[in-house]
Amino acid sequence: MTKDQDNLIKEIEKTKLVEHKISKDKKVVALNPNQQLYDDAEPLSVMTLDQFDLNTTSNYLIKKLIEPNQTSVWFGKYSNGKTFQMFDMAYHIALGKTWNGIKVNKANTMYLALEGIGGIRNRAVALRENYIEKYGVADNFFILTENITFVNGQGNDVNHQHIAQVINTIKAHEIKFIVVDTLSVAINTADENNHGMLAYNQATRTIKEATGCHVATIHHPGWSNQDRVRGHYSLMGNVDVSAIIEKDDDSDIIETTVIKNRDGDKPTFTNKLVKVVLGTDTEEDEISSCIIEPYTGEAPSKSKKKEKKLNKNAKMMNEQLISIFANASDDEWFYKRIGEHRFMTMKRIYLHKKLVATGYFEGIQATNPTPPGKKPNGGTLGSTER
Repeated sequence: MTKDQDNLIKEIEKTKLVEHKISKDKKVVALNPNQQLYDDAEPLSVMTLDQFDLNTTSNYLIKKLIEPNQTSVWFGKYSNGKTFQMFDMAYHIALGKTWNGIKVNKANTMYLALEGIGGIRNRAVALRENYIEKYGVADNFFILTENITFVNGQGNDVNHQHIAQVINTIKAHEIKFIVVDTLSVAINTADENNHGMLAYNQATRTIKEATGCHVATIHHPGWSNQDRVRGHYSLMGNVDVSAIIEKDDDSDIIETTVIKNRDGDKPTFTNKLVKVVLGTDTEEDEISSCIIEPYTGEAPSKSKKKEKKLNKNAKMMNEQLISIFANASDDEWFYKRIGEHRFMTMKRIYLHKKLVATGYFEGIQATNPTPPGKKPNGGTLGSTER
């Protein structure tokens, strides 16, 4: 023991521990600053099963699909008819007419054309002219064309100024169904993979709870997985209904498949995009748009997921691989199961075969891997070596 250590021990022995006692008349300060709030909080009211009655009211917008005071998301690839589909849905609710064979309760609706008036103008004219002769004009179908956002891009928080304006607009016109086109614009420059999406969810809930209307959102699918919505998973957890809208590039047939419906069925709707000529412009060129019509013919079979395209060199390599594995033996059956989309796996197998053919592995003796926590010589690894 060094001299310094000996002196330190002597100093410690000289030190007397002071015992601190709390007298009975002194009050201990709680660590939780909200403790008084918890102590004074009133219990919440609860119900038992025998207090519930069967709900027989028909409080729906589209039966078993769209109800007031809910949220939904409708997603699909770019230019596949999402806007036409949701435009048509909102207009049918405004008319109170059956949509895709399902009962509809008439209600005031509003379409938030956040991507601008340019693309929506001709669609609105086409929709109006298509139904005007049969049903007249739905004067309770409103279109919002102002530049608003639901989320502040920089702060990733709710844009309360614009949300308040939306709420007051809904109340002023007694609207029960709105469509947000699209989430990408509504969320501004916020991060849709994190706090920006959480703020959007909060914004739609705020609108729903303040007005009792249904908030439907148009969105896009994921970049790598086209079968799910793009962005943070909380969006799917937040909505009551979600559906994917699909259309093949070489077809006018649109299939809308409901993949989540908390209180109803999960049907598939098949519609067709129909071109409508509206007139000519100042240069005598045709002006046209599209409308949605129910499609009663045979629905096209859903196309298989497209395999990843290979470049020129990759295609050449793939052809060589196919020729190598064409006559694979029974113990190499798994080679035959590897398709073009598993190119990297095939490339590794190809290189392995080439190495074997050139004798690269000759003279190399296979060894068993060293078990976890053991040394190659059989000893056990110490804590620092691990």
